[in-house]
Amino acid sequence: MRYLTLESLLARGENSISPRALYLLQHPLVEELIAMRDSDNLSGTLNESSVELSEDFKKVRVTSANSSESLNIESYGALLKKAIGHSKSKSKRLADIAEQCCNGKIDSFEQVHLLLERMVSSTIYKIIIVIILAGLAIMASIQHFWTN
Repeated sequence: MRYLTLESLLARGENSISPRALYLLQHPLVEELIAMRDSDNLSGTLNESSVELSEDFKKVRVTSANSSESLNIESYGALLKKAIGHSKSKSKRLADIAEQCCNGKIDSFEQVHLLLERMVSSTIYKIIIVIILAGLAIMASIQHFWTN
């Protein structure tokens, strides 16, 4: 399987990061960094050339990361900000998470993971609320139709 570096994807210019690639830079990349940290497999620097995405955008891997988690979190935030800037999706919530990483407001990748999870959960709740409201509107119109 062939991998592309994040650096090569960003070099393609505006809108070069697909929604699928942006997804890989969220939970999957954070999980990869947690696994590297837990296995003490850290050397080098986390940057655009050390993050690789498979050509089919189904896998992500990291070739090097810093031994300091705080430096990795800052680097992750910077990578995420660049990726958002090169994608069609300009998620304010995701940009806020990236900014918190860059500013040192996040202490661990577990916190990053939780923030990303909340972002997904809030979207799901909004969809559920819309579906419930649409169902209630349909039921009200059917009831109005049958009573008249």
